Amino acid sequence: MNYSFLTVCSSDNYLTGVLALNESLKAVNSKFPLQVLITQNTSSLVKEKLNQLGIETIYVEKEIKLPNELIEKNNKSGYSHWNRTLYKLWMFELVQFDKLVYLDSDMFVLHNIDELFDKPHMSAVVAGKQYPGNEAWKLLNSGCMVIVPEQGILDEFLQVIPDAMKKRHNFGDQDVLQVYYQDWTKIKELELDEKYK
Repeated sequence: MNYSFLTVCSSDNYLTGVLALNESLKAVNSKFPLQVLITQNTSSLVKEKLNQLGIETIYVEKEIKLPNELIEKNNKSGYSHWNRTLYKLWMFELVQFDKLVYLDSDMFVLHNIDELFDKPHMSAVVAGKQYPGNEAWKLLNSGCMVIVPEQGILDEFLQVIPDAMKKRHNFGDQDVLQVYYQDWTKIKELELDEKYK
């Protein structure tokens, strides 16, 4: 089985987080490597640095563009970094892998989490419901997900973007996934413990 951890480096600003995530996975003796999805906003210096450290990269050529109206909304609301998160959706088409565990590059692994590869497709955390006043939160957080890639699913994601835009004030990859997997909240076995957030 071809399993791997995956993160995204959509600009040079994410390099430090990617390196820390990689070191944390090695420190807990994970038996699976970390792959990094990079984009045209990532410099060749970053790619060289990752490759020198033995971290394999996967280049995404095509950008998924948000409408200018949403980019402006995200910018005004202080969520400009969400304008580039749609790159994450490409991981769902990486069919060279049997299963991926996606981790945001700002995550740091304290204990071995290889058991996540035993979880079903779209297992994810409902991050934040333990915060006071946020107990009713029940939607998936896209910062840690178990994914079985599927050819052609990206086109399906793109088709729900207009609907997702109507339902959200600010917008990123997580909004697309929450709309596409609208029954996710009903499938309790997909909800990962908050220790994975």
